[in-house]
Amino acid sequence: MQCVRNTLRAQGISGDAANIIVSSWKTGTQKQYDTIFTKWRRFCGEREITHTESNLATILDFLLEQFKTGIGASSIGTHRSALSVYLPHIDGFAVGEHPTVKRFVKGISNLRPALPRYVETWDSDQVINFIRNMEDETLRNLTLKVVMLLALITSQRAQTLSLFRISQLVIRKDSCTFRILQALKNKPPGEEINILAFPTDIRICPVNMIQKYVEKTKDLRSDDIFFVSVVKPHKAVHVDTIRRWILLVLHQAGIDTKKFKAHSTRSAAASKAANKNVPIEQILNSGKWASDSTFAKFYKKNITETNTRVETFQRAILQPAETMG
Repeated sequence: MQCVRNTLRAQGISGDAANIIVSSWKTGTQKQYDTIFTKWRRFCGEREITHTESNLATILDFLLEQFKTGIGASSIGTHRSALSVYLPHIDGFAVGEHPTVKRFVKGISNLRPALPRYVETWDSDQVINFIRNMEDETLRNLTLKVVMLLALITSQRAQTLSLFRISQLVIRKDSCTFRILQALKNKPPGEEINILAFPTDIRICPVNMIQKYVEKTKDLRSDDIFFVSVVKPHKAVHVDTIRRWILLVLHQAGIDTKKFKAHSTRSAAASKAANKNVPIEQILNSGKWASDSTFAKFYKKNITETNTRVETFQRAILQPAETMG
């Protein structure tokens, strides 16, 4: 994002103010933009064009080159947004808001519409049954069990799980709550993830497993991050490690991990809840989806399941289908 800082400084904005403006973009977005800026500079360099100047034809040629690599409308939109941050206005419009650029991106959406990654999903009962019988006395197994339980019953991204903090965890007799201090996708800081106890089966009770994990790791952790490495020196883990843990459990449970990735826990859990007639409002709230259309298009999948009535999202995931009522 140094390109953005330089652009802001060229407008007479102080370095400290420029840093604050840059911090308005999340770290992941900044990394995406850095990659795009590098491609843009290379594209302009090959054509001996000044990369800090706006030219509608050049911008469209750049987006066209990206389109030809096979990326879809969403990624093209990210490229458009990045250029809007970096380049001056054209005809009084920000690059991304220029009518011709918007029409170009709409054309890409029609030619290559965004499609869900999966047309079906795995049955979460298969994974729940596996972790129910998983020994959890070792740190490794306990960690895998807690990660998968939380991924399923909260229907959250691995990124969200990586933001859990010990200091923001409140454990009660029949529930616990993680408060997220960082901004989530489409959510401001301060979002709370509430987790209910499942006394019917202590082996998969999330609150029990969280308490056990906190006790197991209390003398190992050196900072506030909830999940720590299963090997010495037990440092805080990155989101990529959490994704690997989820994939490992899926593989051990017999799920095809060549087809289904860590993110598939969201659709598997939500689809299970939908098949058990959990109210759509609960499903959307659990997964933090903004609309039922987004959930229906990208996350609700076909699974083999008996359709029975349940009370809550989390109970729908944990309770075996044959004993529901």
